[in-house]
Amino acid sequence: MMSPQHIAKRLRRWLPWKSGASLLVSEIMFLAFLLYVFAFHTFEERENPNLELFDSVWVAFITMTTIGYGDISAKTDAGRISTIIFSIITLGCFSTVASQLITKLSDIHERRVKGLVRLRLNGHILIVDWSKNPDKITTVIENLRTDADTCESPIAIVSEAFEELPNRVADNFDDIYFSHGSPTNANTYIQANVAEARTAIVFASGEDSSADVLTAAAVGIIDDLHPRLEIVAECLDKQNEGLFRRNGCERIVFTGEIVPLILSKTAIDRGVGPSVFATLDTRTESTLYSIQDAQLDGYTFAQISKCLVELEERVLPQGVIRGRRIIMAPEKDFMVEDGDGLILLGDRKHAWNATGKSGLRQRLLDQLGIDKEEIG
Repeated sequence: MMSPQHIAKRLRRWLPWKSGASLLVSEIMFLAFLLYVFAFHTFEERENPNLELFDSVWVAFITMTTIGYGDISAKTDAGRISTIIFSIITLGCFSTVASQLITKLSDIHERRVKGLVRLRLNGHILIVDWSKNPDKITTVIENLRTDADTCESPIAIVSEAFEELPNRVADNFDDIYFSHGSPTNANTYIQANVAEARTAIVFASGEDSSADVLTAAAVGIIDDLHPRLEIVAECLDKQNEGLFRRNGCERIVFTGEIVPLILSKTAIDRGVGPSVFATLDTRTESTLYSIQDAQLDGYTFAQISKCLVELEERVLPQGVIRGRRIIMAPEKDFMVEDGDGLILLGDRKHAWNATGKSGLRQRLLDQLGIDKEEIG
């Protein structure tokens, strides 16, 4: 049997407060509760042999909370006296503990809203933001939520620009969390549980090329904490590409070049600008996506394109990924090699490697086999 000291030690571990008057009151209430259950059961069992231990616990609880249903009550003098003593002891204790518990829970909720608690997430996506403008965050979340691969992933926003999660984000999306702190402080990412994250998206820390130094520093800290994490980072000046690659980032978006390219291309062909946004935005009816390892070596790009059309899946190949090279609209006899990926344009992001007929790759291979037999 545990001693009172051992019980008190266990109680301190369970309670949300570790010291002070609240802890003392909680210990008194808890010990009084146990003693009363023992006393009530001992005294009343003589009068009521069918009385179970849980009945005594029930009486203790409704007495302590002043509910007093009266379905079970003391019949013996000793039971009534112990009930009076227990009521006097716990009347004030319960109110104090309940008040402190509510205050503590409110404090935990406030700290969570302000991003000051460690997140218990798994397989989540980190969005590292530096600005006070939630528009970029909102656009990214909307696209993540409309993609089949990321629609159910929790999202943790890392920023010191906001005091708490912006209402525009909190009110419009579910499963969004916030970690407040500097993006160049390792503790911020530890608090966001970066070790269990699946992807990190790092926005540029400013609007000129000098901001790339801070952005790359944040990338380096994330890579140190989770070397296998996929990091997508915004780089303003392509000349700073080496900073990001040395810090473990292979997926770099050069936003400083995107805008001039789109502007000049739209000036030449006014339909290009809108089409670029339409293919990149997963919220539209068409989306551009990639298969990193298509596993279609030995077939030409033309054969793959022809068979995809025959499958009537509303998906067309646009290019081939070979290492870091992107080969758009290759020659018809261009041979796909082992490890090559595909860039596809479709009405949605199709399941590629799913088993059986639900996988687009398997159906494509079947169609390629049919075509080869017909040619033979």
